[in-house]
Amino acid sequence: MFKKKSLSILLGFSIIACLLVSQQLFAQSQPVVVPVEQEPRHWVVFQNKYTRIYDCVIPSGDITLFHTHSFDSVAVTVSGGRRINEILGGATTEADTPTGNITFAKGTNAPYTHRLTNTGTGVRWV
Repeated sequence: MFKKKSLSILLGFSIIACLLVSQQLFAQSQPVVVPVEQEPRHWVVFQNKYTRIYDCVIPSGDITLFHTHSFDSVAVTVSGGRRINEILGGATTEADTPTGNITFAKGTNAPYTHRLTNTGTGVRWV
């Protein structure tokens, strides 16, 4: 009888431990997402009712938070290098972005969330 009771208690504790661990793993899989205005590596340097200009500086080996762009954007790469672009819930791409590269991304009525990692050796400045 004692062994049966001990096994039941042990099984109960094991189930509770598994539930707690799985809850922690699930909680860790939900990334922090902020609006681009609150991403620490993006600074608004000019804004009026038509335009908002950001400086975005990502040191070598650094990664931005997942951040959401809610408006159309044009990015000009001031200092290029190797980077990873990870779309939340979508594709991850790694590429070399040359200095002077210009890109357009639709954000108005189609917000997108991503994060960037500078895998190059220099500071990446967009």
